[in-house]
Amino acid sequence: MTDFLQLLLMGILVGGVYSQIAVGFVVIFKAGKTFNLAYGEMVMLGAYISWTAMDQWDLAKPVALLVTLVFAITLGLVVERLLLRRMTSAPIHTMIMLTLGLAGVLRGLVLVVWGPDPHAYPDIVPTGTVNLGDIMLPTNFIVSFFIAIAFVALLSLFFQYTKAGLSMRAASEDKVAAQSLGISVKRIYQLSWVTASIIAALGGILLAGISGVNLGLAFMGLMTLSVVILGGIDSILGALLAGILMGVATKMAEGYLERIESLKGIGEIFPMMLTLVVLLIRPHGLLGQKTVERV
Repeated sequence: MTDFLQLLLMGILVGGVYSQIAVGFVVIFKAGKTFNLAYGEMVMLGAYISWTAMDQWDLAKPVALLVTLVFAITLGLVVERLLLRRMTSAPIHTMIMLTLGLAGVLRGLVLVVWGPDPHAYPDIVPTGTVNLGDIMLPTNFIVSFFIAIAFVALLSLFFQYTKAGLSMRAASEDKVAAQSLGISVKRIYQLSWVTASIIAALGGILLAGISGVNLGLAFMGLMTLSVVILGGIDSILGALLAGILMGVATKMAEGYLERIESLKGIGEIFPMMLTLVVLLIRPHGLLGQKTVERV
């Protein structure tokens, strides 16, 4: 029973971080109806920038965080303005291939500047463990979980109660109607990329605090695409629930299924397997909006 609770709680903590990162996918899709396949590299790049600011430039942690956010905002603006704005009317597969090319460019940039070697990430949150009886939970996992959940909650409030958030929701529902109300769809698209870039950078910082700075962060960031699909590609609450579910399922697979010799490594592919099973039952995801087309 102790092992089960240990895996359950660890899965919930890791899943909270997955949820926070997955929200960036949702923001981009709601704005432009496309998937950003460079998102994992944006997560990784945020981790490398923050590590450089703290470890190499010896900046104070709040200043390093500010530098990382400024970089994330700049990256979102540059990508949207130079690459994606002129492609807004292009077919969806063209947009997807463009972000795939961007992923290659960003990964190559990381390899050229920082090389392939992993780096230990400075302690930005308290270390140690919290003991709940026989259950031991790393403090950095707990702090990262609450930071991620708080960020998701703030973003949800942003979409519900701010003018910019409501404008983004309106543009995602009907661009023509939004333009008729005086909403600049180009500005909204730009804002969505900036927002997603900030989310990716914060997610990279949280992941790096858990697993260090390495090229694998790109895969971990992209893996949250399965979280988005599972929760519903247009639902922030769905991303939150799916992230926690995915974290728990992955930890359970690592804890129990990988004890079988023939199933070693199944934890890496289990999220995709779970997503496939759920989509066979609910093609629009757990909380995704079911689209009805009238002919």
